[in-house]
Amino acid sequence: MPRPAVHRLRHPRQRARDGQDRVEAHLREPRHPDAALAEWSLPLVVKPADEGSSVGVTIVDDRAQLAAAVALARTFHGPVLVEDYIAGTEIFVGILDGAVLGSVEVRPATRFYDYEAKYLRNDTQYLLPPELPADVLARAEAHALAAYGALGCSGHSRPDLRIDRDGNAWVLEVNTLPGMTETSLLPKIAKRAGMSYAQLCERILASAR
Repeated sequence: MPRPAVHRLRHPRQRARDGQDRVEAHLREPRHPDAALAEWSLPLVVKPADEGSSVGVTIVDDRAQLAAAVALARTFHGPVLVEDYIAGTEIFVGILDGAVLGSVEVRPATRFYDYEAKYLRNDTQYLLPPELPADVLARAEAHALAAYGALGCSGHSRPDLRIDRDGNAWVLEVNTLPGMTETSLLPKIAKRAGMSYAQLCERILASAR
């Protein structure tokens, strides 16, 4: 699985440590280069470790883009992460107090669910539930919950995954501080589960430790 973006016991977006935790939990994640980047096949994803909302993320298709992508990521917080790009369906799993609340599939008009697709466009599609085979979705939600447990999370979180062409679920990150506007993904998932925004907030507060 690609690496989770957040570690509950340390900095909430410490992706580098999260990736090791997920490997130890035997979850599928994209590779992170140990060798020189020049030896890695493309495309690659370059991103800052400690940012959210896909800020500073670049998908690199040409090695000529690599230096600029790393330079951009370095203008933000924390170290720079580089990992394989996983093509596929983007799904986001809502977890509340140790249980899966539901999932949403996001279909952006952009290449991935980036800052523009999240906040600046009105053509991003949100599918609840995701349009995936039942067994694929169940496996993805199980991986999301396993990542939540591997990181020692509690309360609410939102693991982000990619489902590849073979139906494999890759955990990209675990967001322990997901957006909580009324149009954010976790509230969308909660609404489909029959929970109002106010009820979701109350449940989050009740689960806080």
